[in-house]
Amino acid sequence: MDFCTPDGADLALLTEELGLHELAVEDATKLRQRPKLDHYPDHSFLSACAVGFDPASKAVTTDEIAAFITARALVTVHKEESIDLDNVVARWDSFPDLAKHGVAFLLHGLLD
Repeated sequence: MDFCTPDGADLALLTEELGLHELAVEDATKLRQRPKLDHYPDHSFLSACAVGFDPASKAVTTDEIAAFITARALVTVHKEESIDLDNVVARWDSFPDLAKHGVAFLLHGLLD
């Protein structure tokens, strides 16, 4: 699941449904997190940067993305509309034989 600029109700439902730690949810809503991977009893929280390159302007862009990682789910949270996960989904779809690895496969595709 992917959330772009989730509101409080979305985050409350997500927190309740997945049993997310309040500090992880707080980190997902704040800008300027350092890249990190925090471990909690029932999930992990990842903070990373999505990097883009515009060949025409030769500009490099970075946008923050957060992910909640559970045994059965990968949920991304970001504030920028410029983060387009369609390419990530297309890569996932192009390797159906690797899907048997579950969330690890999804996480690898996101970071790759």
